Amino acid sequence: MDFIFEIFKDLPRLGPGSEQTTLKALSKIKLKNNSKVLDIGCGTGSQTITLAKNINGKITAIDINKPYLEKLKKFAEKNNLNSKINTVQQSMFQLNFRDNSFNLIWGEGSIYNLGFEYGINYLKNFIKKNGYLAVSEVCWFKYNPPEIVIDFWKSEYPSIRTIQENVDIINKIGLNVICHFSLPKSDWNDNFYNPLNKRIELLKKKYADDKEKQLMLNQTKHEIDLYTKFSEFYGYEFFIMQKK
Repeated sequence: MDFIFEIFKDLPRLGPGSEQTTLKALSKIKLKNNSKVLDIGCGTGSQTITLAKNINGKITAIDINKPYLEKLKKFAEKNNLNSKINTVQQSMFQLNFRDNSFNLIWGEGSIYNLGFEYGINYLKNFIKKNGYLAVSEVCWFKYNPPEIVIDFWKSEYPSIRTIQENVDIINKIGLNVICHFSLPKSDWNDNFYNPLNKRIELLKKKYADDKEKQLMLNQTKHEIDLYTKFSEFYGYEFFIMQKK
C-alpha cells in the first residue's frame, strides 16, 4: 500500500478529471446559499478546491488516507479556503453523519469503492430533500470491447456497466437524473496519465532491482496503454441526480 502512495505522489490528480469538468457538472446544479456539501473519497482535493471557489457554503471532505487530507489542507490554505473546507479522515463505508444532512454529495472517481448501485442507495440517505448527488463512474461506451479490455476490467472492476444500465439503476433507486456526460480524453491524459507515465519511468529506474515494485509499475503502465489503444470502448461518465 505504501508503494501505491509513492506511485501517485505529487500527481496533479489521483484519477481522470479537470477543473472544467467539475465546473460543467456543478453548472447543472442549483444550490442555495449556505449549502452543506460532502465530498467523498476526496483524495488530494483538486475538485474540492474548485467546488469551494464556486459554492456558497461549506464542504466536508472525507478520505481514508491522512496524507491526502494533509495535502488538501495545504491547498486550502494556499487558496485562502480554510474556512470553507473541513477535512475528515473517515471511510465512506461508515459515514458518521445524520440522514438528510447535505444539499450536495460529490464523488469524482470514488463511488466505485462502494459499488455504483450500493453507493447511490447508501448515499441518498444523507441528502436533503431536493438535494443532489454528483458522481463520476467508469462505464462501457460500446458493446463488445476487445477481450484484453474485458479481462482488465473483469479484474479491476467486475461491476462495470454501460451508461444506460447505470441510468436505469438511478431511476430504480428513485432519484431523478438531471443529466450525464462523458469525460473527454484530455481528462484522462493531461492531468493523470501523462504525469503518471513520467512517474512510472522515474520509479522504474529507482527500483530497478525490485521485482515486486517493477511488477506493480508494469501493471499501471498496462492500464495506461489500454486506454491509449481502446478509449472508444470505455471511460468516465458524470452523473448528476436529484433526490425527490
